[in-house]
Amino acid sequence: MSDGPWKSLPLPPHWKRVAEQAENGSFSPDEVSRAMDAALSKDARELPLERVRRALSSGVLFGLGPDEKFESIRQDYPGSKLLQALLIWGS
Repeated sequence: MSDGPWKSLPLPPHWKRVAEQAENGSFSPDEVSRAMDAALSKDARELPLERVRRALSSGVLFGLGPDEKFESIRQDYPGSKLLQALLIWGS
């Protein structure tokens, strides 16, 4: 007997909860949608937006350019897919 395929996914706990609810037929689509909204909100609260803003607005005359700063941010937050998408959009 398995606890569900979502158990082995490399996801943060709030996204595992979404996967568990989506896989379990006892949750309505609205409940799964609310769980997804909560998970996205949690991810968004954890974004280093000030750091991304500084990287976007910085010049390259002295120090690191935006691409190098984005790489530094990526390395500091390796599991954040929302941040990865934001950095791809910004570059």
